[in-house]
Amino acid sequence: IYALFVAGIGYLVYGATQTNFELVEENYYEKELAFQNQINWTKNAIDRKMKIDVHAVGSKIQISVLSEDSSNVFTSASVWFYNAMDKSKDQHLELGKAVAGHWMVDGNLPQGHFEVKVRWNNTQNDTFFAITEFIKR
Repeated sequence: IYALFVAGIGYLVYGATQTNFELVEENYYEKELAFQNQINWTKNAIDRKMKIDVHAVGSKIQISVLSEDSSNVFTSASVWFYNAMDKSKDQHLELGKAVAGHWMVDGNLPQGHFEVKVRWNNTQNDTFFAITEFIKR
């Protein structure tokens, strides 16, 4: 019984040392300190009734900012595609000026389930929005 117990504990220790733990963000502590800005940016989007839409259009990915205010001029955006299962599939893209509230991104994302985070700038202030599910097929 003692030998089985020791063998079981040894197996658990071996399994724990072979597990690969990856962080979503490398500098998560610094980013956590700046999280209040993200909360404010998200509040800006909610207050102005803005939403984000991400979908595949042929071989490209279209990112659209939907807003009731047609006077918004989007000057730039940053988009992050996070894959929870494989960090090597993560991508961060800087986008230029939007055309009619839309950005087109090359569809070179690998297949998988992604969390999409978009931060865009317009003439009034910065705004942040996250979509918890986007599946590239």
